[in-house]
Amino acid sequence: MTGDQIYLIAREGGTGARPQPKDIEAVLNLLQHPLVDSVRVTDPDRARSAAYYLVDDPALVQAKLATLARALDGLGTAVETAE
Repeated sequence: MTGDQIYLIAREGGTGARPQPKDIEAVLNLLQHPLVDSVRVTDPDRARSAAYYLVDDPALVQAKLATLARALDGLGTAVETAE
């Protein structure tokens, strides 16, 4: 799916604030980061935009993000203790 297609689906969801295209791109960039590594992007050609696809099951993506959040939360605690 392209970023524009994801935007249209999210916009029609009606489950809260509508995301901005830049927000969707930010999430896609996070999901491509080596710490998560759950999204790949196809090479765009002249006729169309880059398309993104999940390489992991959504439950695994959720688990990776939860693990990352716990690790970051632990860093905040370590910094407070060191001060």
